[in-house]
Amino acid sequence: MEINYPVIVKSVLADLPSRRKEIVERRFGLKNGNEGETLQAIGDDLNITRERVRQIVNDTLSYLLEKKGSSLKAPIDSLNDYFQKNGGVKKEENIFKDIASVVFNGPVYFFLSIAPDFARHNETEEYHDFWATRNGSVKKAEKTVQAVIERLEQEKKPIDFGELRKANPYHLSQQPLISYIEISKIIAQSLEGLFGLVSWPEINPRGIKDKAYIVLKNAQEPLHFMEITKKINELPINKGPVIPESVHNELIRSHFFVLVGRGMYALKEWGYEPGTVKEIVIKILKEAKKPITRRELIEKTLGQRKVKENTIILSLQDKTQFIKTPDGKISLKK
Repeated sequence: MEINYPVIVKSVLADLPSRRKEIVERRFGLKNGNEGETLQAIGDDLNITRERVRQIVNDTLSYLLEKKGSSLKAPIDSLNDYFQKNGGVKKEENIFKDIASVVFNGPVYFFLSIAPDFARHNETEEYHDFWATRNGSVKKAEKTVQAVIERLEQEKKPIDFGELRKANPYHLSQQPLISYIEISKIIAQSLEGLFGLVSWPEINPRGIKDKAYIVLKNAQEPLHFMEITKKINELPINKGPVIPESVHNELIRSHFFVLVGRGMYALKEWGYEPGTVKEIVIKILKEAKKPITRRELIEKTLGQRKVKENTIILSLQDKTQFIKTPDGKISLKK
């Protein structure tokens, strides 16, 4: 049954003394879709202390709960059902999106506040504002969130919901698990629907560098900085156009990226090493600890650099660095 929260709250408050009614309406934002006012703002306007405002609000809610219990039953039962489906915990912002999508938030906020079954938990460094039932669901949610964070720290990469459920200590179904994760400020979901830590650039990109990282991560191959710029500008999260020069500067400065060809960049985490073609060739020979054929050396270098073979051959002509062994292989000059 669909609950008409605004109509019910209007009926519940109808016979209150005008002053008490005004204070409750202003506190919960019940008139004309206004935002709820602070205790201090109401007190200053009515020339009473904020504590007196608080007392009037609390006394009025207690009175209404006792005298108007039958009228309050339907909306409170509806909220109980909603919280039960969500594991007893829900981010405040999402409650209003789910329940008050076609009405203003005030009536829902009022019924959450008057019902003895619910408690509001204020924002902290780790959690958003959320509401919870008074049955131990908060501890359950916190334990679940911590388990998910530990799993993500082990994985060191975003994971899908199927993998996320493996970190679910209570074997929760999808809806409660999502509700628990939503209250966390440490976990977030990417545009692709993957879950990760908000500190990760692919989850919470903050600038051109992070967006370039997302573009390359999605491409899974080196790209020219002009193509990276084009793809950044196509990202839904990008709020304004970026120019190639800005992208190129970020790619050059950041240790996340490696120049692997003329204007071509790759992610360092893919195993690419920084340096010129000649420096890469020297590194390959040092790691080999023995002479190798020119073809093998070229193939290994092409694995690190998107250049033409002639560029590598030209580097090998530096006789101060390289020598050819009697069997035609390439070695470092001692």
